[in-house]
Amino acid sequence: MHNNYQTTKPIAHKRRRFNPFMRKFKLNNADLAFIAVCLVVTIYLTLVQPLFVSVFGCAALLFFGLWQISRTVPVLEKLFGSKIRFWHLATAVITVTALLNNFPTPAQAVFLSGLEQFMTNLASEAGAAGGGTAVDASTIALIFNAIRGVFLLLSCYAAKPDKQHCLCF
Repeated sequence: MHNNYQTTKPIAHKRRRFNPFMRKFKLNNADLAFIAVCLVVTIYLTLVQPLFVSVFGCAALLFFGLWQISRTVPVLEKLFGSKIRFWHLATAVITVTALLNNFPTPAQAVFLSGLEQFMTNLASEAGAAGGGTAVDASTIALIFNAIRGVFLLLSCYAAKPDKQHCLCF
């Protein structure tokens, strides 16, 4: 006689697709709800207050950079054979910031900002002195933007090691 007390099929538990993802990052359902709320708030703030989102993005980049630096410090300590202290990093950051802050003039010279302002002032003064119509400032800006574009294309072309396959020209 066959004794079968099981009258129903066993319940097969379906695994969710994101279970490995949740296990990998150690997330639970409360975390998912918090992430969803953060995403909704971020989308709302992007639409309503884009300046806040840009400031928040810059802060996030800053903290991501600090995290990367903190991960790199042990490798550098092994490489240099000495302990790297906070003031070493602070001195390096302050020095780089000071150097980059004190040399903005070459970038302005390359992109002809001063010359564009001079030409705009010259055109407006010449129009006022001559009694005629002055050259529109947007026309001068358009000409200088075209010059900048040609400069960037030529820089791209010059930077390519194999100039035959350059996408610029």
